[in-house]
Amino acid sequence: MSYKTFFGFQKEPFAQDVQLDDLYPLPGLQAVTERFLYALNLGAVSIITGDVGSGKSTALRHAAGK
Repeated sequence: MSYKTFFGFQKEPFAQDVQLDDLYPLPGLQAVTERFLYALNLGAVSIITGDVGSGKSTALRHAAGK
C-alpha cells in the first residue's frame, strides 16, 4: 500500500509543482511574502536564506503570485 492510499491523499503531497492556491497560509509564509514584497516595492535588494527544503522557492513563487 502506498502512502497516498494509506493517508487518503488525492494529489501528490510532495510535488515540486504545487499550485499556489493549494498552499496553506502559514504565518512564516505570510511573513516572508510581506517582507519580500516590501523590499520589492522599495526597489531594494532582498535575500532569502534557509535550509534545503525550507520553502524559499515556494515563498518566492507565492510572493510573485501576489
